[in-house]
Amino acid sequence: MWVMPRKDKRDTNAEDKFICPACMAKWYKKYEYKNMVYVPNNVFPRVDVTFNDGRVLGFDINTPRHESDVPDELWNKIDICVQKYREELYKKACIDVSVLDTWDENKMIATFGDGTKYELEFRYHAQNGLQYKPDDVKKLTQDQIQRINTWLRDNNITNYYIRG
Repeated sequence: MWVMPRKDKRDTNAEDKFICPACMAKWYKKYEYKNMVYVPNNVFPRVDVTFNDGRVLGFDINTPRHESDVPDELWNKIDICVQKYREELYKKACIDVSVLDTWDENKMIATFGDGTKYELEFRYHAQNGLQYKPDDVKKLTQDQIQRINTWLRDNNITNYYIRG
């Protein structure tokens, strides 16, 4: 006989459940999965898991493990899925912007999480204000421009926004 431990280790009054190996194997088989997808959400981020039997369950990543009746191995895989998503998000993130604004040289260098750096030259125009070199701005996607502008806004550097 196998003992299925209490999920809530704080509950000292709960009884351990004795389970046969065949039942335990059936329980683990119920949680074999085909696919996992991280679903970003500001309030309740979750991982949607598609199981081999066709069920799709959304797991709130903030749920304590002891409150669910799911094998720890599945929670470990969910943690790996979340970690991979966060790594991909970091690669796209603008992590640093440095501005060199001197009399003879005006440029901004934006560094992203994957290590790529973009150098944008700019100049001041009497009527139009700050103008970036068009060829430099064309190298950036709209998403990258938005991430740079967000970084500038978050760091209170508002007079160097890119309008692209």
